[in-house]
Amino acid sequence: MSSTEKAIGKPTPPKMDLSGLVPYLRRYTLAIVLGLIVVVLMGIIGNLIPLATGVITDTLAGNRIPFENSNKKPDAAVVAVVGASKLSRVIPYYQASSRRTLGIYCLIVIICVSIKGLLSFTARWKLIGVSRDIEFDIRNDLLRRLLLLEPEFTYAIAPAN
Repeated sequence: MSSTEKAIGKPTPPKMDLSGLVPYLRRYTLAIVLGLIVVVLMGIIGNLIPLATGVITDTLAGNRIPFENSNKKPDAAVVAVVGASKLSRVIPYYQASSRRTLGIYCLIVIICVSIKGLLSFTARWKLIGVSRDIEFDIRNDLLRRLLLLEPEFTYAIAPAN
């Protein structure tokens, strides 16, 4: 039980327990922000893949306009928010039953998946690297603190054999 818990009589909230990490997080602010920006970009690219797949499906089905049947489906969240007519106006190079349209959107899916994979690798590399650096800094600070203590303290921790 910490001194704060004894004085108040209540356990400390988790936020108070993690406040010691703030100095370590501040050292790597740029890398953390870059990692989070990459995660957001990965989400945006990830949302383009189902749209391109929908255009491919509409091309194969021979629909006159992409997403024209999407209003009838209750689970089409993107179409419900944006609207099928607005969404179909921003779809370039669309022609029903066209090999050219099919090729373009298959290429778009391949490019989006490749970019998403690269962004996923970058985000993990940055954010996991930051976590390892913070862990290394915490260990070094702990070692520095242990070296400042009296030698008797180390004997109390590790009994002699």
